[in-house]
Amino acid sequence: MVASRLICRGIVNGERVTETFAPVAESVPRARTAATAVCGRWEIPPDVTQRVQVIVTELAGNAVRHARTPYELVLRRSGATLYLAVRDGDDRPARLLGPLTPTSAGGRGLILVDAYASAWGCFPTIDGKTTWALLRQPAEPPVSPAP
Repeated sequence: MVASRLICRGIVNGERVTETFAPVAESVPRARTAATAVCGRWEIPPDVTQRVQVIVTELAGNAVRHARTPYELVLRRSGATLYLAVRDGDDRPARLLGPLTPTSAGGRGLILVDAYASAWGCFPTIDGKTTWALLRQPAEPPVSPAP
């Protein structure tokens, strides 16, 4: 299906990667796979990569379910901090509400983002919004000199 393909190729600029996806369910695992590949190139530890996967899945899924517009995934690294963002064309802000009932199938995405991210938020853009999350990687243990 053509609509499920990447709309444009990713742009890799040093420590920043962006890719734009179509607003279809099949794009969510593609966004997760793209983020996982970037984590591999950046040598992000597996436990942090797993958190990236959950956050990207939830942010991309929200863009598909709620915005229903093409969305841009942004991954940026600065030192030990990873910035993950999804920009979409819906001006309604992302809000942490939770499920309607304990047995509801959805409504837990931003609860997961809140649990896994060091910080997260949403800000309006001229043509929609950006929902972002920060992940701080654990500091590298100091290297002990050989005895």
